[in-house]
Amino acid sequence: MRLFILILTLLCCFEVQANPVDDYYLYFVRHAEKAKEPKKNPALTEQGRATALGLAQWMTNVKLSGIYSTDYVRTMSTAQPTAEMKKLAITKYDPRSLKELAAQLTTHKKTALIVGHSNTTPVLIRLVGGEADDIPESEYGVLYEVKFVKNKVVGTKQYLFTQKNGK
Repeated sequence: MRLFILILTLLCCFEVQANPVDDYYLYFVRHAEKAKEPKKNPALTEQGRATALGLAQWMTNVKLSGIYSTDYVRTMSTAQPTAEMKKLAITKYDPRSLKELAAQLTTHKKTALIVGHSNTTPVLIRLVGGEADDIPESEYGVLYEVKFVKNKVVGTKQYLFTQKNGK
C-alpha cells in the first residue's frame, strides 16, 4: 500500500511538472498622438513620436513574442519603435475583426503588444476577458496589461508610460 501511495504521489508531481502553467500578458495601447490633418490616415505628431518612443522604453524588460497593429500610419508608427527594439515584425490586423483577433491572442498564449484605436482597444480588452472603460479622444500614453494565469484572466492594470497631451 505504501508503495502504491508513493508511486501515485510521484505521478502527481510528474504531471504538475509536465504541464507548466501558461502565464502570459497582453498589452494594449491606443495609438500615439496623431496630426490634426484632414487626412483619413494621419501621421503622428512630434509628441506622438515621443510617446511611441516612451512605449518602447517602457517595454524594454518585457519579453514580447508578438506585436499587432492595425494598418494605419498612426498605429504602425506607434508600434514601430518597440518592434525595432525587440527585433519583431508587426502583424497587421483588421479592426473590424476583433473577435477573431481576440481568439487568436488567447489561443496563442504568448505575451504580445496590441496597438489599436480609442474605439477598438477597450472592446478588444473586454473580448479577451479584461476590464476597460472607453478611452477618451484626448487620452494617449496609457498601457493596459491583461494578465493570464492558467488560461484565465487574473487582472487588468493600467500604466502611464507618457504624460497625457504632452503635458
